[in-house]
Amino acid sequence: MTARTSAVPLSPPSGRPIRRPRLARGTVGLLGGLALLAGLPATVPSAAAQPPPPIYVGEDFTGATAPGFTGYGSACLTGAPADDDGPTTGSHPLGGCPTPSAVGGPVPPPGAAGNGYLQLTDAKTDQSGAALTTRPSPPGTGWW
Repeated sequence: MTARTSAVPLSPPSGRPIRRPRLARGTVGLLGGLALLAGLPATVPSAAAQPPPPIYVGEDFTGATAPGFTGYGSACLTGAPADDDGPTTGSHPLGGCPTPSAVGGPVPPPGAAGNGYLQLTDAKTDQSGAALTTRPSPPGTGWW
């Protein structure tokens, strides 16, 4: 007697075909349906539907002054007239920067209001600078 090789399951000795239980067939159908649904794109709310966040600080630092801000260290405004005697340590009102030197790097010419920027330090070594607002933050905004 030779053994039969087949990909089709053999009938049991009773001669009746092998049947899968209904629960197994239903589970396979359910899983197949879920797999199809998983491939469908989900609708995502657009970012345009959300209101823009409020602006708490609206200073661009391009002018000769920055009301509501205090400078620390070597922080200065390049749009203000040059100030070679200005403070380079501690807190001070934001004002003009020292005249640029060869090691200070390229900057807009002093007094170029409208084209300036907030300069915290120049290219010289061993400096630090910062600018902090003096305005209180609105309550409940998460600002410190």
